[in-house]
Amino acid sequence: MSFWDCSTAVATSASFRLKLPSIFLISEDTVFNSLRSFVNDFSSFLWDFKDALKNLPCCTTSKDGSQQDLPINVIIIADGNDLLRVLIRAGWSETATKKKSASSERALSSDFPQSYRYASVTPIYYYGRNQDASFRETGASSSERNLLRLWLSPIRYEEKEVWVGQVTRKSIDSSSSKKNQKINMDEVRSFLLQNLWYAQGVEKFGFVEGSGVNAPFSKPRTTFRGVTYATDGYRVVLWMSGNPVPLSEVGFTDWETPPQW
Repeated sequence: MSFWDCSTAVATSASFRLKLPSIFLISEDTVFNSLRSFVNDFSSFLWDFKDALKNLPCCTTSKDGSQQDLPINVIIIADGNDLLRVLIRAGWSETATKKKSASSERALSSDFPQSYRYASVTPIYYYGRNQDASFRETGASSSERNLLRLWLSPIRYEEKEVWVGQVTRKSIDSSSSKKNQKINMDEVRSFLLQNLWYAQGVEKFGFVEGSGVNAPFSKPRTTFRGVTYATDGYRVVLWMSGNPVPLSEVGFTDWETPPQW
């Protein structure tokens, strides 16, 4: 069963649609069914919604939840199908999941090229489970890749799903190592905003301060996996649209402002 019921890429400057199969497969439908049973919908309560986003757990964790990993730096409000269309339009490739049945392995082999852009990414944990979907953006640099991991949250706003996300940048230089890499979580957060904005997928955006995370470049943090990062601790909140939004018509929700914004 594919989580994305219908995957459709919409060209930015042409009026055609290309239907694509999705390679993200749910390993446990019960997780999503249980989430839908405990939905907290903040429709008409914008400031309560803001507080709920601020109070989300700050960071991803180890599998058993005992060790802190990289922070959450993006929240997306969108229907799953609309979100997938925008990401594809913006140049993101959905990656394979590491948990696949024999039948899904065959489907992946027949429908998708076996190349790095679709390769599975390392599982990272939030809400006690690894990412529900992950995407890779190759960008202009041959030595860097942007990775986006998403988790469906038990929160809804105006009947739309709320996705908690982590966008990071990974060096694929064989001479580099985790010990000498430092991820600028704010830089790649800004990249994602601009990337989806230029793809005409952002209806409006804002920022909220995360809970308990502030790691300036003068005092970076290192995760249990040995990844060093710096961040101002803010999360970008993106309201996505299924229809292209002119660049000049993107709205701004004036909640909070990151220090360097």
